[in-house]
Amino acid sequence: MTLILTNLNDLVNSNASSVALIKKEIKKVKEDLEIIRSFFGYVEQEFHRDLWTRVLDVAYESEHVINSILARDHGLFQLIFILPDTVEKIKLVKKEVQEKIPKSSGIIVANAPNKPVERNSSSTVGKIIVGFEEETEWIVRKLTSGPAEIDVISIVGMPGLGKTTLAYRVYNDKSIVDHFDVWAWCTVDQEPAEKLCGQRYLIVLDDMWDTATLDELTRPFPEFQKGSRVIITSRKKEVALHGKCHSDPLYLRLLRSEEIWELLEKRVFGEERCADELKDVGEKIAQKCDGLPLVLDLIGGVISRKEKKELLWVEVLNNLSSFIFKDEEEVVKVIQLSYDHLSDHVKPCLVYLAIYPKDKDIRISQLKDFWIGQGLEMKMQKK
Repeated sequence: MTLILTNLNDLVNSNASSVALIKKEIKKVKEDLEIIRSFFGYVEQEFHRDLWTRVLDVAYESEHVINSILARDHGLFQLIFILPDTVEKIKLVKKEVQEKIPKSSGIIVANAPNKPVERNSSSTVGKIIVGFEEETEWIVRKLTSGPAEIDVISIVGMPGLGKTTLAYRVYNDKSIVDHFDVWAWCTVDQEPAEKLCGQRYLIVLDDMWDTATLDELTRPFPEFQKGSRVIITSRKKEVALHGKCHSDPLYLRLLRSEEIWELLEKRVFGEERCADELKDVGEKIAQKCDGLPLVLDLIGGVISRKEKKELLWVEVLNNLSSFIFKDEEEVVKVIQLSYDHLSDHVKPCLVYLAIYPKDKDIRISQLKDFWIGQGLEMKMQKK
């Protein structure tokens, strides 16, 4: 959906003569889809999965129709018959979304006027979550009880411990969804957050690096006796202590031995169990990961692509034996190990992703242009 809206926005701002004929319709489609998306976050998509599927269907249909007209692929037929019908479909879906999803449980506007904010946790979607049950319960209690004044709950730890994953688990917990009127996983503009006034809100500020930025982001949050909460994840203890209101920061622990093996086993085998002849070397690999979920996830990805043979797993174990994951530098080394096990034709394609800033949407068409310029896409297609 984000990519579709980005492309529509580019067309709306385009001065091309081919766009001028249908710019009004493109703008209408874009505005309606933005309104629809503002009602949806990950939780709502789960509760209204069929409706979200229909939204995506009509969004893709609109993109196809507009591109067909611009490319003059049966353009006249698409212009006269299909485009008006598609615009009407989007209008009807928007009406149904507005009726079925209460605005009070939707995503707040936080970045700019009329710009919906998606929950920025795509990196955690679909991840296997193991352990931290006690920590989850502790955070949920802090969020749903305690002082009526605003409180900040910080999750602190080194890279790869699972801070964002834990915050995401709590954020989508049903008791949290039921407790708060408004919630958002987003960055916040410095203008007053009027939509938060008088409501019990939950805001997640993920991966905070410094106290000055924290002050800027929290300044707009209104103070009411409503039991509102802010969750911060950070690698830095001083950031967590700076943002403290009532609750002490949660210093995230490493996974326990039984948890790290469970996570690795699920990452490699899914719902199945590890074969007996692989269990011994598998448990040794898990122990070498030093309880870091990120490292376990990366190594699990490496061995899941290998044959389920002890000799190949021992090779991975030997590569890990030189690492002691006590700082960020060592975590980067195991990411390098994961990269080294990629196919040769995939590596240069992946390297091009480094030109994009963190958390920035990547336009597939632009990325393909880079690949084509280096002759990389053809290599992938041949493979």
